[in-house]
Amino acid sequence: MVFYPFKLFYSLLCPIRRGPHVTWRYAYSGDNRLQERDYEEIVFETDSKWQNIKIAKSREFGNVLLLDDVVMLGESDLVYTETLLGMGRNEFKDKTVLILGGGDGGVLHELLKKSPAYVLMAEIDEEVIKACNKHMKRVCGKTLEKLDGANFKIKICDCVLELKEALNTGTAYDYVINDLTEDIVDSEKHSFEHQFKTSSKVLELSMKILKSGGKYLARGDCLSARYDINRFEEDVRTLGYDFTRTDVHVPSFLETLSVPIRRGPGITWTYGQTGDERLFETDYEEIVFEADSKWQNIKIAKSREFGNVLLLDNDIMLGESDLVYTETLLGLGRNEFKDKTILILGGGDGGILHEILKM
Repeated sequence: MVFYPFKLFYSLLCPIRRGPHVTWRYAYSGDNRLQERDYEEIVFETDSKWQNIKIAKSREFGNVLLLDDVVMLGESDLVYTETLLGMGRNEFKDKTVLILGGGDGGVLHELLKKSPAYVLMAEIDEEVIKACNKHMKRVCGKTLEKLDGANFKIKICDCVLELKEALNTGTAYDYVINDLTEDIVDSEKHSFEHQFKTSSKVLELSMKILKSGGKYLARGDCLSARYDINRFEEDVRTLGYDFTRTDVHVPSFLETLSVPIRRGPGITWTYGQTGDERLFETDYEEIVFEADSKWQNIKIAKSREFGNVLLLDNDIMLGESDLVYTETLLGLGRNEFKDKTILILGGGDGGILHEILKM
């Protein structure tokens, strides 16, 4: 998710590739690297009172929700919801929860599986709910088919005003979950009587309505959007709170493979192509090593987001961020390696051997 002024944003997201039946769009990462999406068709589009809403059909990620042309969630992205909720670390049974935003229904759908006492979801745009209920069933199931149930309610409202109401009435929650885009304080619009210490009114108000021992769970931004991440973390420190940060790859936000084509003095970023020849731009700051062996060209590129990255003939093999690749290949948790004999074919980066020897 990328934050840009709207005039700049729309100028960047105009279609570059043109022709009959072309629905692919170029987009930008958090640090202005180019990406080409794989949308085959726009299955739904409308302009609500608040924003443009699209559901695009992606070959790789299923249906994808876009608000003002920014990717919010794909049907492939359960890991986004599980990470935001801190599954395995947080206990929701018999707890009270306030969801801020969350119109795609993913957070509410997963929460209700955990038997909470009560969940209130405050979403400003009912059109998002309607669109996702029809076109994003793999995300929300049947959860959005009605606005209330035995232990939940979906309230169509400005969540900032809902926070203010909770503060005024003394309503407190075990969890407040921020599934919004953070924005700058607008005290005049919302008529607050006190000044905020930080740029995040949502953060400050949420902390005031938590029960003792309660938790505020918030989604962040792309790792490449360093300004927004640093600003939010500084806001938390300003308020004197401790926090735990989890970084995770969300499938529909980005894919990686690389072929260099941009050239010029001092330029080490390269354009790359996905498996189906869509364009994106990598974030390499420098090539820290390069050699031509008997068999291939070998590079180690320094990426801001992924650490050092191994490329063989300009194809990405592995980044320092990619432990999940090795763990998945080994089937950790499903396969037993203790006292076994093993033949590794290839594996020159050493990752597989390194992890196996721990067993």
